[in-house]
Amino acid sequence: DITSRAFARNAVLRSLSLSYNKLRKIDSSSFRGMRLIRRLYLSDNNIKEVGRGTFDNLARIGTIDLARNQIKKIDFQMFNRLQYVELIDVSSNLVTEIKKHAFKELYLVHINLSYNAIANIEPYAFENCANITVLDMSHNKIANFPKKAFDEITYATEFQLSYNFLTDLSQVPLANMTGIKVLNVSHNEIAVIPRNTFPKLYELHTIDVSYNNLSNITVTVFQTLFSLRTLLLDHNSLEELKSGTFGTLPTLLHLDLSHNRLNKVNRQAFNRLPSLRTMTLQHNNLEMLFDIPQSLSHIDVSHNFITFETPTKWPPMNALLSLNLSHNLIGDNLVTESLSPLLTLQSLDLSYNGISLPPKDALSSLPSLQHLNMEDNEIEILEKQSFGTLPIMSELNLARNQILTLKDDSFLGLKQLIILNLSGNNISVISNSAFRDLVALRTLDLSHNQIESLDNKTNSIFEDLLSLENLNLSDNKISFLTRKSFPSSQWVPYHLKHLDLSFNVMPVLTYELTFGTKKLTSLNISYNMITEIRKSVLGNLTSLEVLDLSHNLIDDLTAQNVFVLPTQLTYLSLAYNSLHAFPLNAVLKAHTLKHLDLRYNQLEQFYNELLPMIRNGTHIYYSGNPISCDCTLRPVRRWALSLLTPDPAWAEFQCQDSEFTNTSIINLPEKFLACNNTEEDANEELQLTPDVKFRHVHILKDGGVRSTWFVNMKTDVADFRLVVLGNGSHTQDGWKERIWEKIEPYNTRSDTFYTLPKHQEGARLCIMGMSSEGNTNPLLPSQCQSLPCISGSVSSSLQSQWLFVISLILLSLRFVLLC
Repeated sequence: DITSRAFARNAVLRSLSLSYNKLRKIDSSSFRGMRLIRRLYLSDNNIKEVGRGTFDNLARIGTIDLARNQIKKIDFQMFNRLQYVELIDVSSNLVTEIKKHAFKELYLVHINLSYNAIANIEPYAFENCANITVLDMSHNKIANFPKKAFDEITYATEFQLSYNFLTDLSQVPLANMTGIKVLNVSHNEIAVIPRNTFPKLYELHTIDVSYNNLSNITVTVFQTLFSLRTLLLDHNSLEELKSGTFGTLPTLLHLDLSHNRLNKVNRQAFNRLPSLRTMTLQHNNLEMLFDIPQSLSHIDVSHNFITFETPTKWPPMNALLSLNLSHNLIGDNLVTESLSPLLTLQSLDLSYNGISLPPKDALSSLPSLQHLNMEDNEIEILEKQSFGTLPIMSELNLARNQILTLKDDSFLGLKQLIILNLSGNNISVISNSAFRDLVALRTLDLSHNQIESLDNKTNSIFEDLLSLENLNLSDNKISFLTRKSFPSSQWVPYHLKHLDLSFNVMPVLTYELTFGTKKLTSLNISYNMITEIRKSVLGNLTSLEVLDLSHNLIDDLTAQNVFVLPTQLTYLSLAYNSLHAFPLNAVLKAHTLKHLDLRYNQLEQFYNELLPMIRNGTHIYYSGNPISCDCTLRPVRRWALSLLTPDPAWAEFQCQDSEFTNTSIINLPEKFLACNNTEEDANEELQLTPDVKFRHVHILKDGGVRSTWFVNMKTDVADFRLVVLGNGSHTQDGWKERIWEKIEPYNTRSDTFYTLPKHQEGARLCIMGMSSEGNTNPLLPSQCQSLPCISGSVSSSLQSQWLFVISLILLSLRFVLLC
């Protein structure tokens, strides 16, 4: 606990944090003398009791944080006359009651009482608290408020009461809350909104009564709310809306009535909402539409039982932009008059309605329609001009219908169509003129169909699509391509850039693929049956950047001119094939390649020539291959361990020797990746990684040997042992036959030696790490540097110095004689 006057001498302290301690009690003596304190953080303690007048002496306090303690009540005048307080947080405690005058004479304060167990609030618990910015009492057990819980002056700008046990909205004391702007009573048990629930409130703009048991709304109960803009009544049990349910609400913009049980809506129910912009009525039991406000921009009546069997009378609509009628029972009941007044409608959703014929007549009355969704219906055939003339239609979705055939001119009249989705149908026959008039189409999805051929031997079915850029033909039955499969002409500039032929049955990639695909940047031929790629196919796709050949049966790419990669290629996947050898030279020439996937093939070795690409940022995936556990893996293992952030691709990389199956090469000790000594000696990269290594060793003019070294691995290195070995000491323990040695401390990284002994030619200076226990780590060949014969070099140096001295003496004598 805090002792009495513990902070008495801290009069100028501005902020004090005592969070995450084990405080059990605070009282008036805990913070005495701290006149200028502004922030007090006491969260995450074990405080059970807050004494009366604890904060009275903190005249300038701005933040009191008591969250996540064990306080059981807000006592009398606990927060009293704190003129400058901005935040009082007592959330996530065990508070069950709020005593009289607990909050008194506060102004512009955020009070958080959420996540407690408050059930009892005494009268005048909040007194003279003008303009509480946020009063959060959510996640409690409040079932009722006393009438005078708030006095005449107290009100909250935002009042949060969600997740309580309120049953009647009139139980919320709103009589004196003249400045309230947001009221949230969602997730309660409110069943009724009775008359006179709301007094005249001029600033209340948002009411959330969602997730309750509301079954009845008294007529015109909201009419006294003169600034209401958002009303959320979703997830309740409303069954009927009467003509005066909402009364006159000239400012209401958003109304949500979704997830109710509405089956009867008076045609005049929304007539006095002149400013309404968005209305949501999804997931109800409506069978017919009602009079819609003329100002409405977006309406969602999906997931109902609307049939349009009875003619719908729409008012003149000049603002409606989107209409969602999905998941209803419309069938083929749409006629010319069904949607005729909707002159400004831009988006229409008719999905999941059991439609078997495109509602051509109804759609022809929508001159502004741009987006039409008719997926998951029962359309079987598209006749000539199936959708009438829609001059600015840009997107049409017909996915997952039962379309079998596309006849000539099926989309005539859709000159501005940009996106067409025909996926998930049973299309097997496409007329060569089916796409006539779609000169602006850029994206065409024909995936998940039964298409076998893309031309009639003279013309491509895509010949009229002059602007086509994205073509998806995945999940079909295409077994071969011809020179007419994709349109090409020296006079027509076709623009096909992205082509997806995955999940088909092509056995060979022939030269015919190069016709009409010169501008391709992305090609996906994964999940086919490809066993062979013919010469010059890939090399002639000169603009290709992404190539996916994964999940095929390719076993050899080493033939001449077969695997010539485009110069702009950045992504290449050959995963899940049967490659035994890899065309390394072709890949090394692809300087723009950033992603290479070779997983799950039959490659038995790792190509260390790929390491420079890896170091330059190319992501290479190699796991799942039967790689031998030998020294050729040491360089890539060394690189993977040097990364600050481990690369998951290399963490999955395993070699396949029986002794180390399911062990990542990163976790495999380097000494087990062994080769014969001859192979290791020939290539320093394949040798074991030394813990310590020389950076430079050179002979100085004065005969000294200057050497610098560095620690090369994250291992136990405490000191360094330097030795001179004679010619013939080659084993790891050969350093014991040393002819000179010196031990350097760990903080040393360089030294100059003048006392090296005379020795024969072929001697070596070696360095080894010493563990913290004093053991010397094994000596590796890469830890030694050859020395020239020191005796010879030193004597020659001394001889030169003596000759220089004698020459100076002779010159001096001659000068004296001449004088």
